[in-house]
Amino acid sequence: FYNVARLQENLEVAQQTLSISRERYERAELKSQYGSPKILMLNAKVDMNSDSIQVVTLGMNLRQLKRSLNILMGRSADSEFTVAKEVTWQENPSLENMQQKARENSAAVLMAAHNLYISEIDLKSYRSNRYPMLLANASYGYTRQENDAGILRSNTQLGFTGGITLSYSLFNGRRNSIQVQNAKVAIESSKARYEEAQLNVEKDLLNAWDNFTEYRSLLN
Repeated sequence: FYNVARLQENLEVAQQTLSISRERYERAELKSQYGSPKILMLNAKVDMNSDSIQVVTLGMNLRQLKRSLNILMGRSADSEFTVAKEVTWQENPSLENMQQKARENSAAVLMAAHNLYISEIDLKSYRSNRYPMLLANASYGYTRQENDAGILRSNTQLGFTGGITLSYSLFNGRRNSIQVQNAKVAIESSKARYEEAQLNVEKDLLNAWDNFTEYRSLLN
């Protein structure tokens, strides 16, 4: 954001400088027609070309930075905008409040918590394989058959069917035990990554807080 604001300001200054250079060149070109040394016109032209290159370069850099900022804000890369030049600083920000928001809204922490939740669900799923499985099924049907010839001119069937199946795995090569052990390891790993994500967020926030307070002191 601040780089966009800086380049935006620099581009405006460069455009003003180019306008002045162009007027200087036009005056030098007019004077050269009335006997003024041509070297003055050539020098003015070099300055005008240099200022033109500066405007083109700053414009390209500004467009690229705007695309990056658009992506960070979840917008289309080619969305056009102008940033505010004046920024109002929060006089007394609360570190505790920012720490709480960081823990609740950090993408890394939320992702690590989600992975931990999935690992716990996997463990429950593998443990359930150790217990008997009861399956029930039911159906209700209606059929009617019409015959052009034969003993029965029509046949109608209407009825309900259902069944229950009880199954239990007696031996599967200790596969369930291995899956449970692996799931427990995955949970411990997910817990470690979750704690690491929290610590990294805390570290980054404290570093940013130190920079903020130091630069604010320097600004004063």
